[in-house]
Amino acid sequence: MFHSKNSETSLHSNNSICIVGTGFRGLGILERIVAHSRKYKISKSIKVHLVDRTSEAPDQYNIHQPDYLLLNIVCGQVSVFPDNASVHSCPPTKGPSLFEWVRERKLRLADDGFTVGKNGREIEYDDFLPRRILGEYLAWYRELIKSQTASSIEIIEHKAKAMDLRAINDRFVVDLNNGVSLDTDYLFLAVGHITDPNQLYHEDITAQYIGKPYPLPEQIEAVKPDETIAIAGLGLSAVDSILALTIGRGGKMQIYDGEVQYVPSGKEPKIIAFSHSGLPYRSRPALGAPLAYEPIAFTRNGVDALRKEQGTQLDYDRDILPLIFLEMRIAYRRAQYGIDFGWEKANILLENLRDAFNNGNLESELDKLDSVDSVVFDPKLAYFESPFMHDSFYPNALLNSEGYEQWFQRFLTKDLNEARVGTMHSSFKTALEACREFRDIIRYAVEFDGLTEESTERFFSIHAQTLNRIGVGPQKERTADILALIKSKILHVPLGPAPTILWDSSIGKWKLKSSMLEEKQEIYADWLYRGSISHFKNLVDDPTIVGAMARRGFLRQHYPESNVIKAVDIDRNYHPISSSGTANEHIWIMGLLCEGVTFYNGYVTSPRKFVRAHYDADNAVAKIFSLLQDNTV
Repeated sequence: MFHSKNSETSLHSNNSICIVGTGFRGLGILERIVAHSRKYKISKSIKVHLVDRTSEAPDQYNIHQPDYLLLNIVCGQVSVFPDNASVHSCPPTKGPSLFEWVRERKLRLADDGFTVGKNGREIEYDDFLPRRILGEYLAWYRELIKSQTASSIEIIEHKAKAMDLRAINDRFVVDLNNGVSLDTDYLFLAVGHITDPNQLYHEDITAQYIGKPYPLPEQIEAVKPDETIAIAGLGLSAVDSILALTIGRGGKMQIYDGEVQYVPSGKEPKIIAFSHSGLPYRSRPALGAPLAYEPIAFTRNGVDALRKEQGTQLDYDRDILPLIFLEMRIAYRRAQYGIDFGWEKANILLENLRDAFNNGNLESELDKLDSVDSVVFDPKLAYFESPFMHDSFYPNALLNSEGYEQWFQRFLTKDLNEARVGTMHSSFKTALEACREFRDIIRYAVEFDGLTEESTERFFSIHAQTLNRIGVGPQKERTADILALIKSKILHVPLGPAPTILWDSSIGKWKLKSSMLEEKQEIYADWLYRGSISHFKNLVDDPTIVGAMARRGFLRQHYPESNVIKAVDIDRNYHPISSSGTANEHIWIMGLLCEGVTFYNGYVTSPRKFVRAHYDADNAVAKIFSLLQDNTV
């Protein structure tokens, strides 16, 4: 039974659950509620309120966006359905991965490499699909879950924003922006990032500033071909905006003599891209090698041993990073062995290295392997790789604008070549993938105050971005596109790391100045586009339910003095900690609102593996049903 309530009224119910936010996290919680409803007999009906401003997918997966905006994960590694490894309280809902779903619908991939429809070749496991396809998959999943709901569950959908939360007689009232107020016993907040689209580099209402990355191409439609736009960011959102300003305006990527070249339409503006770090993301590599293995040095037991030795709070740089570097060296040597002698022998090498670790001589064994290889692999250089570490290779990287752009293109070209041969043939890319493969152990080490306050601040200001740059980059095809745009003189990266930005109201332009190049560079731009998420400095400033809860004391900010961490403070069961320091056990906050207390919450869920998001949702919903159930089927 499904309803849409829009009247100005208060909806009363007994045994009610409210989910605010229906993206990946919110729908994962709904799946667990529906799955539990199939397992348990509940004598009273349960109302489930779904609150979101749209019943479609989140902005980044909007079903109306153009096909050139692609996912950065292959379709075979995407699934909204939980695996048995993630959920233990009751069986998971079964269904197809994104790859299986598009195959079932006989969708095909066109010759341009991104358009999905009826024409073209059959879609393969390792294809990167348009993000709108994932949006359609999420919408289909939503309807499937609703259709499997037990008779004891009534789902009520509200196309509105949650604005406030009040406590009345041991229950909650959620106020929506359409005048509706919902009574509920349990509340889940899964709203993703709360962003401040008005946060400017300089407070001036006349500034031509685009503070919210999406939706595209709508956000950048006002930029004219004869203007210059500065893109603040060198990551995924920045790449999307660059594509919207080029391919989205009729430009074409074509192959000439085996090289990607850009054919402009004449409608492109001049594009300046920059970031604080000055570093581009690394390309996602072609896959194929057996990447997964049980870590040798960087294990949960190893982290626990460090806590006994160093204290309950660790220092990431001092304690954790050396273990990651060791694991990267292991992954590199295993991959090199697999490339040279076959993966069966590579796994024998792995077990020998495991024995060496147990005997206390792992590093000496790795040194022996290094000594017979002409290629020196430096995990620290691979991890941090930046113009500051390249004096011997690129002595002019920070000399001037030309030197930095040359370094930038060399970085992308080298990384693209490694990504193209992929993990089957690039031991370098395989070593970097170790940082991605062991992300759950990194999470185990850092979350819930696992690091000192100083180290936590450094982790989320430097290392979290570094890990994202290594493992969450664009497709290799997109890197080739960016290089083609630089060579065509439409895209420029002349400023180096950490340029200063100021709106000059006297001339109505943005003034951008290099800060780290020896020969200073100064550029003017008509527009500034923020290709990254901007956060409110304080949660209380958020105009929606999150800010209201902060103002009412239902929740507080984690590390409120931090310039980097804007997370809601939660306990280990994801309950928000109030201003008085107590946790409310009938509220759960999950996903990106927790980034800073926990780590890496903004990922797309995968099939046939343990997924932390599903595990957390299962535990929370199991707690609710343990209070509601009368007997088990």
